[in-house]
Amino acid sequence: MGVIQTGEELLRNVDKPFHVIIDNRFVTMSSPVHLNQMKEMVNYMNHPRLRWVVVVKPVSLALDTSSLPIEQMGETRLKNVSSLPEAINYLQANTSGIIWEKADATFFPDAEVMG
Repeated sequence: MGVIQTGEELLRNVDKPFHVIIDNRFVTMSSPVHLNQMKEMVNYMNHPRLRWVVVVKPVSLALDTSSLPIEQMGETRLKNVSSLPEAINYLQANTSGIIWEKADATFFPDAEVMG
């Protein structure tokens, strides 16, 4: 719940398109969560400026994420990936206007992510 509340607080005054990476590597799940389920469970997933939700699958979930389709509801799209570096690379390749050089590299636990 803390993550959801923090997310909602951060997004109260957002006026530009934004993207979210959800790191589920250490979450216990039997299957990936779909975009419509996320929109039902988390208020900020319905934010009008949300464009990409990139979800890193749980390590324990044996799943070929490349076989999963990109889901879309309105202007929001969801892409499942296998790793945090893959999530960031995907956003870098599929978005514009993000100044990656200003990202806090210490935020990401994998040193090679922002390299």
